[in-house]
Amino acid sequence: VRELDVNLLLIFTGLFIVSGAFVTTQIPRHLWDSLATSGGGGGAFQSWPSIAVLSTYIVTASQLVGNVPVVYMARDQVAALDRRPQILGWLLLAFVSTVAGNFTLVGSAANIIVAEKSRRHGARPVSLDAPFHFAHCGAVTALSIVVGAALLVLEVQCFL
Repeated sequence: VRELDVNLLLIFTGLFIVSGAFVTTQIPRHLWDSLATSGGGGGAFQSWPSIAVLSTYIVTASQLVGNVPVVYMARDQVAALDRRPQILGWLLLAFVSTVAGNFTLVGSAANIIVAEKSRRHGARPVSLDAPFHFAHCGAVTALSIVVGAALLVLEVQCFL
């Protein structure tokens, strides 16, 4: 290890401490449960409306707290599902949160790391500026999420 990035280590440590504390409030569970049933069709990942609502929640939450904490906060709800919706839930949670990380600059820790590294090395990160990033990555990310999620749903329906 050539260099230890203490600031990055502190950011991740703080992120998981705050995420863990937030999970203990049960707010993420209650929010997930209310969204899961708002689409109708029996519960999480069991109907197209439920899939759309939960995927939108995953995208939105990824922009607010980052994609990794979103997975951490939703893991118990997905693990509690029956077999088929659970498999679809894990696939969609992983895919949507990962791709959603590209939606905005703050949606993924990787984006922030790259922006910070380029700043430290004196680069003018024009392409990493938040409005520029959203303008160039937002539409591609949204389209990728919609098409990719639909393909995952069809794959689970056909093969499970």
